Amino acid sequence: KMFEDVRVEAISNRSPEAMQKLSARFGITKCFTDYRELIADPGIDGVIIATPTGSHKEIVLEAASCKKAVLCEKPMASSYEDCIHMNEAAEKNGIPLVMAYIKRFDKNYLEAKKAVDRGEIGDVVCVRSHIRGPSRPRPWSYDLNNSKGVINEVGSHDIDIMRWFTGSEMSRLYAVAGNYRCKDAEGEYPDFYDTVSLTASFENGSQGLLNACANVGYGYDTQTEILGTKGCIVVGC
Repeated sequence: KMFEDVRVEAISNRSPEAMQKLSARFGITKCFTDYRELIADPGIDGVIIATPTGSHKEIVLEAASCKKAVLCEKPMASSYEDCIHMNEAAEKNGIPLVMAYIKRFDKNYLEAKKAVDRGEIGDVVCVRSHIRGPSRPRPWSYDLNNSKGVINEVGSHDIDIMRWFTGSEMSRLYAVAGNYRCKDAEGEYPDFYDTVSLTASFENGSQGLLNACANVGYGYDTQTEILGTKGCIVVGC
């Protein structure tokens, strides 16, 4: 147990069967099929949002209106405008809104960032990162109107890491994508892709390379290489 002062008080899921399994496994007695009832519960201080991307905005806005802290799964939302609304609601109501970009809290990535900040590899020239997930995407994510695809659902971790290590924002990018392992989605969702490769330029002149994949099957595979003018750091497995 990592946090002695944190307790899971309630869960919400539209599936009663799924909630029953979770409540039995973790000994949770408060269960709601309507997330609004969970958020309104006075015994709840904060919520963790782990729903499909397209629903993040409405749940964050509800939580903010009830003054509840939020940890939201990535990606933040389906559009830039939704992200702005979510941030504004959090600021207006004085609640923390944190995105679940776990690499920023990983001890190895933290050590690499400290080394970069100390200038041990000089100026950052290029950040190359890949992230490959073993599992098949859920059917809801086949619709790019809901998920925007692998670049959001998987690659957003590494886009965030690129921004973190370069200390800059992307100014130009080029990406190619294709569906190689989820052929069952082709008929109804011809635009769905399970693999994307991206090349980017950053405002400060740094470069970025990203490869993100879903349903690779062989296991979870992630690695980041930070190339500087005086050296290189590699993080990952």
